[in-house]
Amino acid sequence: MQLRSILRSKIYTTLIPTMYYKDKLSRIKNIFTGNTLTPGKFTYFPRYSYLLFILLMLALSVFYNYHEIISLRPQSIHQWRQTDCLSFTTNYYHGNSFFQPSVHNLGDDGSGKTASDFPLIYYMVGQLWKIFGPGEYMYRLLVIILSFTGLFALFKSTERILKDSLWALSIVFILFTSSTLVYYTNNFLMNVPAFAFALGGWYFFLLFYQKEQNKYLYFSMILFGIGGLLKTPSTISYIAISGVFLLEWLNIYQFKEGKKIFKTPFKQFIPFLIPLVLIVPWYIYAQSYNKEYIEGFFLIGTLPAFGILNEDLERIYTAVRLHLKGNYFSHGMNIFLFLSYLFVLFHYKKINKFLLAIIILLSIGLICFVTLFTGALEHHDYYIINMLILVPFILLTLFLIIKKNYVRFFHSPLLRLAFLIFIIHNIGLTNNRIEERYSEHFWMNENRTKHTYVFENLAPYLDSIGIKKDDKVLCVPDLSINITLYLIDQHGWTSFGNTLSDSLKISDRINMGAKYLIYYDETEKLLENFEPFLGAQIGQLDHVRIFELFPVDEKTIE
Repeated sequence: MQLRSILRSKIYTTLIPTMYYKDKLSRIKNIFTGNTLTPGKFTYFPRYSYLLFILLMLALSVFYNYHEIISLRPQSIHQWRQTDCLSFTTNYYHGNSFFQPSVHNLGDDGSGKTASDFPLIYYMVGQLWKIFGPGEYMYRLLVIILSFTGLFALFKSTERILKDSLWALSIVFILFTSSTLVYYTNNFLMNVPAFAFALGGWYFFLLFYQKEQNKYLYFSMILFGIGGLLKTPSTISYIAISGVFLLEWLNIYQFKEGKKIFKTPFKQFIPFLIPLVLIVPWYIYAQSYNKEYIEGFFLIGTLPAFGILNEDLERIYTAVRLHLKGNYFSHGMNIFLFLSYLFVLFHYKKINKFLLAIIILLSIGLICFVTLFTGALEHHDYYIINMLILVPFILLTLFLIIKKNYVRFFHSPLLRLAFLIFIIHNIGLTNNRIEERYSEHFWMNENRTKHTYVFENLAPYLDSIGIKKDDKVLCVPDLSINITLYLIDQHGWTSFGNTLSDSLKISDRINMGAKYLIYYDETEKLLENFEPFLGAQIGQLDHVRIFELFPVDEKTIE
């Protein structure tokens, strides 16, 4: 009896607790591996997922300080291009017709007429200003709305494919940790709206792919066309789909299991013409318009690698590497995306054929884009925005591979938690980059901090000393096209392109109507060129001095 009691005691004190803890460990393991979950039970809720998307985007906007940035004047990196966009908009506000875009800088012919991007957004904001009064916040808000609408289209697209709302949200928020995308979403450039229209185009193409109704193909091509009008690089998506269409039409390859994507190619060829019909005429018109008026302000063309000297290529390569360290994505995110890309290619046999084709075609498009626009990549981080379309396709395909071949891992809370931590970490890094861009102590905002902040409030002062809105001015030493002229809303000329580098050029501008010199350099060196034309100093605000200008006989100058 005593022996039996001792054995029973040993069983209770050793075996039973061991079984208990093994059971506990098994349950924990099942939670982390997804064994205990009903796939999609708690992670796929398409009827209500839009609410979570809106709440998270609003929270993220507050975290990125959008509510304060939205009221800021154009500043930080690419203040130059920001004011160009705003200058077009202001001239529409003042009454320009749609097909007569112009800027504050009057150029060589004195008209200010020049074209760049299709002016849809500029014109829309100009008309809004006529109703509500001018306010840059309205412009920023419109770009934010377009960007978030595009991201929502991406979210619903990936949600339909993955049947998982949380992983679809992850794809969106990974994309929105690009500091370049985040910065220009609350800004004035056309790259983000073009990207947003492309994302919308993909959403309707997915509906066409799944429902096989041609109306969705038409909607898709219209959105691709509008995106291409705003920025031609956004047509990379349209070109990729066109490649699939041609390969299938010519019976070279079939991308959908058991049937074709495009069942009636002769009819479905028509919507593919829409982007061409929209884009080509505009750029033909823009080039002829610029030749007639002002050519050289804006790039309508390419800056290919094969036209650049080796030493310049090395400098551009160094600059792009710096962008890769934090402007496009964080270093950790770059590694993750690169490894994901390799993982996807390694599993090419297990991938949906259409997705594989799109990834390959977009990759080729990225290489072609970099080759054709090499000269612009050194200083223009925003050029890469429309190439970010490759990122969601890589991530979508990655998750599809995991879902198909590693089901438990796909539904694992541990994997979701790891991704959540990773995304939050990258959101924090992105926020730091945005804060840097708007910091008074960071080089990206140096031009405003040192020079142009005074011009933000200079217009009322100019009015108080008798300078009228239709008076033409010279702003020196502004090397941009429109920064200072836009901020004071005066037409005239800057030092852009060395147009005010000698007495003859200055005399030419005065003969074209320049009445005042607005000079903000703290040295007297540049002022010496203007001495023959200077009248009295009629005002000064901070380091900005205003002089009257008078014409001088060219023989006297010589």
